Amino acid sequence: MKNLTLLILVFITIACSTSSFAQNEVYQKGKKVEIKLNDGSEYIGRISTQTEDYLEIVNNFTNIQIKREDIKRIKVITYEGKHNYGKMHTRYFYSPSAIPLKKGEGYYQNLMLLVNGGNIGITDYFSIGGTFEFASLISGTPSFSITPKIGVQITDNIYVGAGLRVSKFFEIYSTSGYGVVTLGNEDSNLSLAGGFGISNSLLGFGPTVASATHRFSDRISIMSENWFWDIKTPIFNDITGLKVLHIGIHGVRLHSKRSTFDFGVMTTNLLQNMPLDFNGIIGIPFIGYTYGFSLPKRNKMK
Repeated sequence: MKNLTLLILVFITIACSTSSFAQNEVYQKGKKVEIKLNDGSEYIGRISTQTEDYLEIVNNFTNIQIKREDIKRIKVITYEGKHNYGKMHTRYFYSPSAIPLKKGEGYYQNLMLLVNGGNIGITDYFSIGGTFEFASLISGTPSFSITPKIGVQITDNIYVGAGLRVSKFFEIYSTSGYGVVTLGNEDSNLSLAGGFGISNSLLGFGPTVASATHRFSDRISIMSENWFWDIKTPIFNDITGLKVLHIGIHGVRLHSKRSTFDFGVMTTNLLQNMPLDFNGIIGIPFIGYTYGFSLPKRNKMK
């Protein structure tokens, strides 16, 4: 029930926040903004003057005066990024943050050398992508997923997002929805997510996921991603002695100019509670690779 409540609250917050870009809003002088006009053109600069009828911004020592009636959207740029190498703020090892891809931004991702996927920003708030993996493709029963996501920045350090995952795993079809809240900026943040799933017509609640990252320099970040399932199956509870199953991935992300390389250890409390002897194994290695790209922008003819 907690996951469903979180999902509903996130969707409501998104619905309310998408109407917050009012043309008549008053902005602090010196604030950096991105302005999109009704004709599709865009401007970035700092607020210098504003009245009820127009805004004036400064860009590269040039004053640009814009009528408010021509403005489609104004976005305050609250965080410009301290580090410029290999940004991958929209996703941790596997789970997403609420920070969205911008329009035309995208990435390709490989996990454990088997799972391939990617996403691309359709707008500044909506992205879509998917995954597939080689083993099932070779076997003739391909497994894949489609992953649309919406994300919105609410304040300087709060983002909310929601998404779907429509999947086929061998002969099992499933659809899951989630809501996620992210606190922080692109380099250092904490996210909490929860949702529900439907698999072969059976409805259930999904895991609660808590993730965090902190970037120390252009080249290195640390990350932790933790999945918690509330298991109410008597057989599982009796055999393992667990009521909550935890799977975590903990490690580092190395950044290059366009790519990131993830190295971690996947752990679970299941290993310490199964009646089998795992010879002191506490986790298994996890590796991932991501390549980021930006689509070329079109120059509109006037």
